[in-house]
Amino acid sequence: FSTAGGMMPAVGLAMLLTMMMKKNMWIFLLLGFIMAAFLNVPTVGIALAACAAAGVWDVITEGQKNQPAPAAASAAGSDDDEEYDL
Repeated sequence: FSTAGGMMPAVGLAMLLTMMMKKNMWIFLLLGFIMAAFLNVPTVGIALAACAAAGVWDVITEGQKNQPAPAAASAAGSDDDEEYDL
């Protein structure tokens, strides 16, 4: 049990890295680690800050999803292949 208990932090970190190694999410892992390791913020404080950051992130990314995509120009320039939105 002591060997398995010693491996638990490594397993937990590996699970976090597996989930968080997306290009736009690694900063949150880094901020949480800095808050825990260097600023001595308790886990509950980190969880509350993470919930607030997730809410802000959701609002920001949802606003980007609702924006219309720019219209693509026709490369051929022919009138036969044009599409019109009604």
